Amino acid sequence: MDILDYELPPDPLLLYMFHPFERPVMERFRRKVEDDLERKPRPLAVAYVAPRCAEVWDSSHVFVRRLEGPNWKVWLTWLDE
Repeated sequence: MDILDYELPPDPLLLYMFHPFERPVMERFRRKVEDDLERKPRPLAVAYVAPRCAEVWDSSHVFVRRLEGPNWKVWLTWLDE
């Protein structure tokens, strides 16, 4: 299934990724997730291993990077700055 066609569940969600796509698809996916959160607000975390497109999530107006290690990063939506 194409990730851009996938309907995200309406519950709190953890998206775990091991560098699944290159930048153009990652940007579209991030926008899809942001749009979904606008329609259905809920806690959502993105855990990204081998984060070659980390800047895509860093540039989000919704997600904030909260944790990171040598080869992984985590962005959250529900914590205050």
